[in-house]
Amino acid sequence: MDACLPAEAESWRRVQAYPPKAGLGDGDRKSFTFFDPGSCSSGWLIDLTANRDDAGELWEAIVIVEARDGIRGDLFKKTIGDGTYGAPAIGGSLRLWIPFPQITVTVIGKAGSGYTGTVQAQGICMTRAAGRGLGGTQLIGSRTQTLTSGGGSTSYPVPPGAIAYRVGAVNGSTTAIKVSEIANGDDDLGTYALTPGNLVAPMDWYPVPPPSDPSASDNHSAIKLSTAGGAEDWTVSWLFSFEQNASS
Repeated sequence: MDACLPAEAESWRRVQAYPPKAGLGDGDRKSFTFFDPGSCSSGWLIDLTANRDDAGELWEAIVIVEARDGIRGDLFKKTIGDGTYGAPAIGGSLRLWIPFPQITVTVIGKAGSGYTGTVQAQGICMTRAAGRGLGGTQLIGSRTQTLTSGGGSTSYPVPPGAIAYRVGAVNGSTTAIKVSEIANGDDDLGTYALTPGNLVAPMDWYPVPPPSDPSASDNHSAIKLSTAGGAEDWTVSWLFSFEQNASS
């Protein structure tokens, strides 16, 4: 399985630990790379921590994962999360099961001015049978946007790795909206209306539209919110899956 091996494979171990990285401010990033030189059918059990440096500061982290399956060498890459469209958010410690032999986990700080956090990671290489029951495979992220003032449409492109979505009003929004599920930038798969005053609990998770080409620069699949009212904040939350098969 030579296609699995990077040039520096001799230096990799089945247990890979990284020391803490402190002082990550808004937009700062730290990447951790894990690789199993022994099997293309294995994956990584990741212990990941992301904590604010001061309990009184507003700081969190988002996570973007790039994974390669090894079967087709460097020709196939799966990405989970996007820094613009949305990504899994973490605070504190968590354990993830990521069923790919080669992964890069990038943690990006989101913070107020001058606020910082500390991140750390450790990975243990395991077979799918051993790792599947030990770590979570799903995380939640979100993206808040202000709807167009005076009416119009606002799109929330589906970030890579998202398998479901839900919509919520922010800070007492009062404007009724139309939600459209758009596939590949054009096909309207269906619409429905939301009225903030009728929302007494979070929406159920709904499957996202069929994803667009991950390398597409435009015409993304998206959740589009339309309103005839004023500018208000709405949030689309995304459910991300680290499984190869999103339905499992």
